[in-house]
Amino acid sequence: MIILDAASAAGVRGCSKPGFALAPVPLVMSGASASELNGAFALPETVLADPAHSAFWDVLSVLPRFDDKQILKTDWETNPTRELSFSFDAATWLPGQLVIVTAE
Repeated sequence: MIILDAASAAGVRGCSKPGFALAPVPLVMSGASASELNGAFALPETVLADPAHSAFWDVLSVLPRFDDKQILKTDWETNPTRELSFSFDAATWLPGQLVIVTAE
């Protein structure tokens, strides 16, 4: 996983190009299994090979990585209010706009 701080996550969150978006997933604010995950966000490394997100490759490629097998279920944010506050950027990702979600 690519690990992003709040500013980096805000900088890439939203549409990469019509129909495709990046949505960094929040990790817990504190108490994560590794201190570098506290308050951070994560994206799968597969976005670095997806041409739809090529505009962000330079930014994302220099960010720290963390083996996704080492991220515990309890490291992911489960507070729905906090999750929702990071799920949508109205400036670039309009309600109802179709977005392709790529899963590993």
